[in-house]
Amino acid sequence: MELVYAKEKSLFAIMMVLASLVWLVLIVCTLGIALLYVLMGFLVYLVTQSAFISYLRGTAVHVTAEQLPQLHQRIQHCAHKLQIRDVPDAFVLQADGMLNALATKFLGRRYIVLFSSVLDALEDHPEAIDFYIGHELGHLRRNHLNWSPFLMIVGWIPFLGAAYRRAQEYTCDRHGLACCDNPLDAQRAIATLAAGGSYRQVDVRRYSGQIDWSRGFWMSFHELVSSYPWLTKRMYAVQELSAGREPVMPGRNPMAFVLALFVPNAGTGAAGSLILVAMIGIMAAVALPAYHQYQQRAAERSLGLSHEELGVDDAAAEHLVTTVENDAASDLAHAEKQADEARAALEAIQKEIATRQPSAKE
Repeated sequence: MELVYAKEKSLFAIMMVLASLVWLVLIVCTLGIALLYVLMGFLVYLVTQSAFISYLRGTAVHVTAEQLPQLHQRIQHCAHKLQIRDVPDAFVLQADGMLNALATKFLGRRYIVLFSSVLDALEDHPEAIDFYIGHELGHLRRNHLNWSPFLMIVGWIPFLGAAYRRAQEYTCDRHGLACCDNPLDAQRAIATLAAGGSYRQVDVRRYSGQIDWSRGFWMSFHELVSSYPWLTKRMYAVQELSAGREPVMPGRNPMAFVLALFVPNAGTGAAGSLILVAMIGIMAAVALPAYHQYQQRAAERSLGLSHEELGVDDAAAEHLVTTVENDAASDLAHAEKQADEARAALEAIQKEIATRQPSAKE
């Protein structure tokens, strides 16, 4: 079994080419200003990610040979199967019943986090936990986290960004399957994501058969704009790979592609918001110089002048326009001052007249 989903390779190549071109254009067009926004984004990441890592170290349970030794042994076993020499730090976290796991990194150190709800649900089938471990190790082995900041600049593109994220998930499921000695346990692991502790009552064949519904318009559309494939498809893929076959997914509704074309991928959670802020900042860096030039041209037109008519270069023309604008502002301020003085004098005269008039009682 190939550990890397074929579409991930092609989508990664497309993303790399487009991202390289976009970053190059941004840096050249903004004269390097875009790099300042990159630095600001890194500082925001540094603060937010350091908070999460600090929370893990201060709250979650660090898995070691002495702490949760059986789980530690499973992590070492999966890392060995995937030929990962630098085994990441692992933590167990209580996450209010969420059935998930995650991989992350901070300043060169890599981490995987297993939620306690998953470990509790699969207590009767501990080998199924290997699927979760292998899935998260897959993200680290494929350097998904390393390339994410560089590729985020084109990750919003409809179809492309979401499709690449879904391909990553299929790749990591293959890593999880490679770590799971019993293929049925891998299916139990996915069933747990769908039904929690009730996975024991789930008929995995019938569950994977639900992918036929994904041919419909709305299911096709929502998957096209999502960063995660339907769990039914992930279950079907694991079943086919376990049988030594490459999975062939059902087609999607053609009209769903038309609608999805107008929906950019904004990522998920806080990361998506940070990406959006960074993109707005970079676009502002591009737009501000153009807006400044527009103001200059507008001032010239209001004076009925042009560079050619003045017979000066751009720098001299800009200096002249600035001088005229400053003089106009100075004249306006002087006129406003005189108006204020006249208004004050008029009010003083009115008060004087009012004091000289007899009152109504008199």
